[in-house]
Amino acid sequence: MFRAEGVRKTLNHKICLQIENFSLQQGEICGVFGPKDSCKTTLVRLFSGEMPLDSGTILLHEESVYKNAPVKKKIGVLFENDLLYERLSPQENLQLFAEMRDAPQQSILAALDCVECINVKDKPVKLLSESQRRRVAFARAILGEPALLLFDEPVSHVDMATQKLFAEQIKRLAQHGAMCVITDEEPSWAGSFCSIIYEINNGVVRPSADVQKLPDIPIIERKIPFKIPARKNDRIVLFDPAAVLFATSRDGKTFIRSENEEAVSPLSLQALEEFLAGQGFFKAHRAFLVNIQHIKAIVQYTRNSFTLQLDDLQETSVPLSKECEKELQNLLGY
Repeated sequence: MFRAEGVRKTLNHKICLQIENFSLQQGEICGVFGPKDSCKTTLVRLFSGEMPLDSGTILLHEESVYKNAPVKKKIGVLFENDLLYERLSPQENLQLFAEMRDAPQQSILAALDCVECINVKDKPVKLLSESQRRRVAFARAILGEPALLLFDEPVSHVDMATQKLFAEQIKRLAQHGAMCVITDEEPSWAGSFCSIIYEINNGVVRPSADVQKLPDIPIIERKIPFKIPARKNDRIVLFDPAAVLFATSRDGKTFIRSENEEAVSPLSLQALEEFLAGQGFFKAHRAFLVNIQHIKAIVQYTRNSFTLQLDDLQETSVPLSKECEKELQNLLGY
């Protein structure tokens, strides 16, 4: 059992969080919903024992979570920020954490498999897409089968496939006895599978009287701001995906091209392809990733030779391999 009673937390001489009674049994999933800057992350840090209380008690299996290393090892946390070592691979990140948590090394691959990241386990984290990095952070949180799992806005910057995967995994973990707490701004994603719902209003956490458990409907992809970062000289260029003509790999770098300018992406072309999944980009050639919306024509020079003509003023041509042409034909139905 997990419970918090009479909790008060003060920041800058002002009470920012109050919890009179909060309890969770094995196998329960609790959603805590509140607007931006409503101290949801503070709640997660208190529940995990990372931040001291001003008053009250927070207990896991009737033991305090604060300054209690054995109890804290039973708590897994996915913070709002991924907090991964970018130069290390997913497997290396989890190995470091496993040593701190006394988690068995064989559980590392199992955790990565749960989030479908076995295929990128040896890549540096800095080369992964935002959704892949979030999956690795999720895998770290569930490492060692914690009794209590805290997920702080877990799907705020991930793709639809990751949203669906996280929902499935959280439900699976609860079925195996874990207690799960999910914070978010609204219940459109987690509300369908939470068994208990709380809300934060003016710093007070209480059971929700207005927000009811939503029906179990297919997960809807949340609309989030999306830009493609790249560097040009001394500035960071943020491309609107719709304005990008194509991305290409040359001289060991990945270049992103719009009608007006070109800049260097920090990602490899393969990582960029994964980052742009679901945004309408197509791998036309081993060195070219093309925005389908900007394809004006498909030009065939010989039986096995193709190019794509784009709709910019220069009518830029991009190579199209024979194998990719067949894929494009099936995709567009021409």
